[in-house]
Amino acid sequence: MTGKELKELVKGTGVSIAELARKMGKTTQNISYIFNAKSVKMEKIERIAEALGKDISYFVGMSPERRTEAERLLREKEAEIQRLEKQVDALLEIIERRKV
Repeated sequence: MTGKELKELVKGTGVSIAELARKMGKTTQNISYIFNAKSVKMEKIERIAEALGKDISYFVGMSPERRTEAERLLREKEAEIQRLEKQVDALLEIIERRKV
């Protein structure tokens, strides 16, 4: 993974470079150096994931574009589930009224 790709993923967490540096006990210059690297070692990615409280899978295995698409689909499915739950609740309410 490039430093630029890693920077974009970190940016997606809403954590600033300064905050990440603080959490890792590093300087912002150290973090900038990582984000400018052509290739970031897995060890550094793991440390960043740990500092952010993220699972390593957040940073590896999926391009930022695919991750964005997956997150969009997940939000759509969650909204669909909420709609279906409301429909089920309404049906259960109808059934309960008919029992009385």
